[in-house]
Amino acid sequence: MAKKKAHIGPLVLDKACDITPFTDTKSTRYALSGVCWDADRNALSATDSRMLAVIQPPDAGEEFGPAADAPQVRTVIPASVLKAAIRETRKANRKRRVPVRQTVALVSASGGEVEVATESPSGKVSRKAKAIEGRYPNLHAVLPKRESVQLEVTVDQKLLKVIADYFTTHGTEGDGILLRFTGKDTPVEICGNVGDGSRRAYVVLMPLKSVDGADECVPMAREAF
Repeated sequence: MAKKKAHIGPLVLDKACDITPFTDTKSTRYALSGVCWDADRNALSATDSRMLAVIQPPDAGEEFGPAADAPQVRTVIPASVLKAAIRETRKANRKRRVPVRQTVALVSASGGEVEVATESPSGKVSRKAKAIEGRYPNLHAVLPKRESVQLEVTVDQKLLKVIADYFTTHGTEGDGILLRFTGKDTPVEICGNVGDGSRRAYVVLMPLKSVDGADECVPMAREAF
């Protein structure tokens, strides 16, 4: 059987494409240990069955994954291969101080082979590995449908990280945290048990809103101080 190559094309691999932390290296479902490439939308996705990350070109719109009626052409890339390609990009960028374009060639054959190639003016570095076999989750069965969205709130990612780090460090092990949304421009409440579980922490995060075309954090009411 003749091998067929498919190139990811416009997707440029950089450190933001490293979604390997979302994979599951301990699952008996071996396919979850890799990063899935969806040829239909030129997207990379990774999941550990509890959280899911998708990276795709901005012109793909807000709908994630391939069209529901499109034939799914998917290959699961070993996480180590993807990470190595991203490291190669960072090394090349440090040396040349210019962006280095990554291309990912997928070779469909018996057994499934994946090739990750870094191309730059100085040459090409290629890594080949056997693609991971197994059933990969159907994104359409997991991701919420746009028509079902009830409320959207935009928050500052750095402030969200401060809150997440606090609960990660001080939260009671085994307990989750509660996120409460009451409106688009109203505070987001995050609460959870901390320490030995005898105390409960409440954090309020003000949302972002568009001011003169730029997102700015909505300040708390002056009378609150």
